[in-house]
Amino acid sequence: MSAIWGIIDFHGAPESEVAERLNGAYQCYRIDRYEKLSAGGAEFGCCHQHFTKEAVNEQLPVYDRQRNLLFTADCVLDNREELLELLPDCGGEASDGQLLLAAYLKWGSALGDYCLGAFAFAAFHTDTKTVTLCTDHMGNRSLFYSRQGERFIFSTAVLPLARLCEAVPSEQWISGCLFSASADMTLFKGLTPYQGIFQMPAACMMTITSGGSSQAIYWSPLKLRPDLRQPNDEAYQRLFVDTLSASVRSMLRSSQKTGCSLSSGLNSSSISALAAAALAEQGRSLYSYTSVPLPDFPKTDDPGIITDETPGVKAMCAQYANIIPHFLPCWGRDAFSELPALLPLIGYPLKYGQDLIWLSEIYRHASVEGCRLMLKGQYGNYTISYGTAPSALHQLLASLHPFKASRLNKGYSAKYGVPKIKISRFLFARRQGNPSPASDEPAEPLTAPELIQKYRLNAVTGKKLKIYGSGHMDSRRQRLNLTVNPFNQMQLGMFDTVMGLIYGVLIRDPAKDKRVVELCCRLPVKCLLAGSVEQGMVRTYMRGLVPDEILDELHRQGIQSADYCYRSRLQWRNHRAKVLAALELPELRRYVNPALLDGLLDRLQNTAAEKLPEADLRQANVLYSFSLFLQLF
Repeated sequence: MSAIWGIIDFHGAPESEVAERLNGAYQCYRIDRYEKLSAGGAEFGCCHQHFTKEAVNEQLPVYDRQRNLLFTADCVLDNREELLELLPDCGGEASDGQLLLAAYLKWGSALGDYCLGAFAFAAFHTDTKTVTLCTDHMGNRSLFYSRQGERFIFSTAVLPLARLCEAVPSEQWISGCLFSASADMTLFKGLTPYQGIFQMPAACMMTITSGGSSQAIYWSPLKLRPDLRQPNDEAYQRLFVDTLSASVRSMLRSSQKTGCSLSSGLNSSSISALAAAALAEQGRSLYSYTSVPLPDFPKTDDPGIITDETPGVKAMCAQYANIIPHFLPCWGRDAFSELPALLPLIGYPLKYGQDLIWLSEIYRHASVEGCRLMLKGQYGNYTISYGTAPSALHQLLASLHPFKASRLNKGYSAKYGVPKIKISRFLFARRQGNPSPASDEPAEPLTAPELIQKYRLNAVTGKKLKIYGSGHMDSRRQRLNLTVNPFNQMQLGMFDTVMGLIYGVLIRDPAKDKRVVELCCRLPVKCLLAGSVEQGMVRTYMRGLVPDEILDELHRQGIQSADYCYRSRLQWRNHRAKVLAALELPELRRYVNPALLDGLLDRLQNTAAEKLPEADLRQANVLYSFSLFLQLF
């Protein structure tokens, strides 16, 4: 596993000084060693991180003189043993990069049928002056690229590439990003915050020549046969657990400690349970890291929210003695404190500064304590724990299965104490109108009105919602599209990759594994409400593996950074002057609704810290992030 970069000059050779600048831009990250190699008008680099024993002596880039091929890769493979059998000439000590190269040479664009894992690679055929870039099935590893005349450049991290290209902000990307009130960053597929720099989508093989480029998507679970039928519920449970367990076990390759982000949520608990069981067989421990609120944070009156997830984590530790817990109150940190240091390393403005409070603290602690592999379950929201009653019932009705819908409705009604007629009336009313919930965008988005009109942001957002749904009452097609939503894949791939570079950890999500994704796309709709409960697959199929007190929590949900507003108000005196100055930045006003910005500034200047509304703190945090980003140029 590593970060890779490359410069290809189709009519000459890149200057060594240019390659040194690109390689030097990675010095700010936690890299174990650097290598670079030039051939045929190109220079490739590899910034190695030693996450597995095979990576310690891995040699990348490499040049195959017989085939006139320059190759470099950022990869960790999840099916090494299988590939070693299929590629016997590689030898048992082959590195993952060697196996990936051998797979590319043998299978070409069909390598996705054989290789599993997190990977991105580049190959340059020096005789034909052809470049091939490839990303893994789910885009776990980011890969950015730019075309500069007759020069083509690629990079794992976006910031080194942006600095080399002296890139300027992308008005279109920023306008789209600010338009959405959610944490979603990208409204236009493939675009980045930098004009002329693009991100490779997942499962993509791209070919570049002097004359142009083309992209091909080599895998999509949407093409699989639906409804993977099993004889009974026990068979569905066995298939689900076996598939998720195989994914978890295949990722446990770290030669050092293994850690995980653990809350009382279904996803992280399921992943951690399977990982702890697998590590216990080897006599090893799983080091868990949990964000907890400040001790003096007032308890919430909201009956549907769990602000402190400590009890659920302790229940996990009681069931798995080899989980070594760490509870992190993140002293002195808030949504504003982490941005000035991290944003220049990430290279992106962020809309979820409150999550940096605990994410940065978790990865920092894990790295210091020797965890080189960090597991998480975030993508489970789209796979293993997907499933609301309205969505499942709507899909059955839309596919003309009213009796199946009625049976599920009966079980759900009994479990949750909601009258069947009330559920039926809700579904009927929604099906008479828009089957997807209304957009949660604010009446006045942050984006300047003229930019909303210029880039047709209302229409673009509406089209996106129609394709991917909202996760609440979606059609089957929307459900499948959401599972492999390229916008989510790119955003998570970018963030996990760069955070791994910053802290020297490999971040993996078994819920984002190709095998798990394919299974969740093929299981019948009834599995979404297995056991007559929402998120039925994890709640029912993980019974006995995850503590009952977690699985049976039907009416409350744990919230990470639940105290983020409280923290920001406590620290506002320290941040106020610099945040207000950042929001006054002239370059920022170009993108933001002036009336909204002026009103926000007025409230921030004239409201006591303890009375600052959550909405104002959130908007201030987003705009502060964008201001810091614009100041990079």
